[in-house]
Amino acid sequence: MDKIYLRDWQATISYTRTVGEGNRLLLFLHGLSSTSSDFREIMRTPAFTEYNTVAPDLLGFGASDRPKKFDYSIEHHAECLVELIDELGFDNIVLVGHGMGGTIAIRVSNLRADRVVGLIVAEPVLTETERGYEKRFLAYTEEELEKHFPRLIRELSVKGDIEPDLAYWSRSLKTAEPRAVYRSVQSLYAVTADPGFKKVFATTRLPRYYLIGENSEPRSVLPLLEENGVTIHTVPGCGHAMIQSNPAAFAEAVTKCLKEIDF
Repeated sequence: MDKIYLRDWQATISYTRTVGEGNRLLLFLHGLSSTSSDFREIMRTPAFTEYNTVAPDLLGFGASDRPKKFDYSIEHHAECLVELIDELGFDNIVLVGHGMGGTIAIRVSNLRADRVVGLIVAEPVLTETERGYEKRFLAYTEEELEKHFPRLIRELSVKGDIEPDLAYWSRSLKTAEPRAVYRSVQSLYAVTADPGFKKVFATTRLPRYYLIGENSEPRSVLPLLEENGVTIHTVPGCGHAMIQSNPAAFAEAVTKCLKEIDF
């Protein structure tokens, strides 16, 4: 993996990359229960070889630093990625975010509107009603979660025999900092409690695409998004954990979106 030191945050962020042509970048952003490693197969898909691709580990996750003074808020995750974008130097960027990564991508697109030319999000958390398993972490205080985190991961792993998505999540969460998970969820819930947040995504002028797994629960926010010009694509043969359970279908869906973006 490559690394960049974020001077504004005094921390190192790690990322996986492939080198393509020109000055175009596909920036893949993982969710709460994932890391950049889940995108490696997708990034090497033949359809993406013409693009430069980067998938960072958010601070507190995967191989990136876990600074104690960082608050792990959606806003500051986004600002870290803006610094990464500035260091990489690409002028034309399409953001591809999954879950919490999609929520962060929406904020990044606002902060770097001069460079972001398209936004593809896969089941981002946009509203309070879309909150899922993450809420179990907030049943504890931050200090309690650090103590109980290994047990919670084991429970997710056992339940993964019945719910495949939980098996993927338990493997990725083993590499996460409990404090980062707790604070990220807190911020995610605070952001989505604002009814205006979904409108930011719905009304921005960027080409916007929303990916939903064929086996996922219906999302009440979809009619609002479609009314405001967001294109919805269903990813077959998977639920929320689409990048892990059906990477080929996820890559195909992203490819369809890219064909419609002036990129």
